[in-house]
Amino acid sequence: GITYIEGDIVLDKNGKILTTFTAGADSNSYKTIIVRLNTDGSLDNSFATSGVFTLTYGLKNYSRNIIFYKNEIIVVVSATQDNTVWAGQLLKLDQSGTPINSWGVNGVMDYLTNSTGQQLGLMQARIYQDKIIVCGDDANNFRLSALDAQTGEIDLEFGGDGIYESDVATPSYKGSWLHIDEVAKSIWISGNAETSSANQQIHVSKFK
Repeated sequence: GITYIEGDIVLDKNGKILTTFTAGADSNSYKTIIVRLNTDGSLDNSFATSGVFTLTYGLKNYSRNIIFYKNEIIVVVSATQDNTVWAGQLLKLDQSGTPINSWGVNGVMDYLTNSTGQQLGLMQARIYQDKIIVCGDDANNFRLSALDAQTGEIDLEFGGDGIYESDVATPSYKGSWLHIDEVAKSIWISGNAETSSANQQIHVSKFK
């Protein structure tokens, strides 16, 4: 009776397996689940509660991807407080699977409540030096932003005022995917752009 939605899977520096996915009895009860496994595939009982962390933020939420900053675990999620407006969040955990309370509220940085006050849902994130590069959309336009990986503060010099907004199509870049080329110092984005359900295209962009 449980619905599962795919998320992400990564190896940490110790070779342990971190995976995130979304689970719920139905679409009205989606919650982000984060599991850490030992190298043999058994649950790592030193992480969260018997190897499993469940995010209860908002009315419902679902996970997107996992990244690391130094010894911290950052999980990118989207959540809704009212079942209509979705927004992106960055959850930061320590190695024990405990939220880092100095990051946002109870370990969650919410794009609707930070200094930009913008949705930036359906997010993907990557680390570039000491920045978290985030791509997403507001269900209409693709957006790209950067945060300080230590404090979570928006880099207001990035994209002019903290967020670059695409006007390639309306809506544009829904469900965006992100890659950082550190050698070339460039950001690559791909996503689905559409002007209607009958007119959908894949777009790829490159940023400095």
